[in-house]
Amino acid sequence: MFLATVRSNDDTGSTLLLSGELDLAAAPEFRRALRSLGSGPVVVDLSGVTFLDSVGVGLLIGADRRAREAGGRLTLVVGPGSARQVLVACGVDRIVSIVDPR
Repeated sequence: MFLATVRSNDDTGSTLLLSGELDLAAAPEFRRALRSLGSGPVVVDLSGVTFLDSVGVGLLIGADRRAREAGGRLTLVVGPGSARQVLVACGVDRIVSIVDPR
């Protein structure tokens, strides 16, 4: 099961908290959640993601591209584990800013 929760959404930016599996089945909910966010910096917290496949990677890269086109930026919060391994193996860390959870 996948859940996307907007944790904050104001003039300074938005935070989207994800949990569950970020895959093809989650794509519609992820896209809806992103559309609900304003412009500006977006933080996507993947700390609760238990599975990330190539579709999920593509969704994150697309979200980064759209954020940049709108003059914003995307930051991914990713703890140690399989999601980070997938992102690094795919080279996403060279495109999108990845930080450790606080």
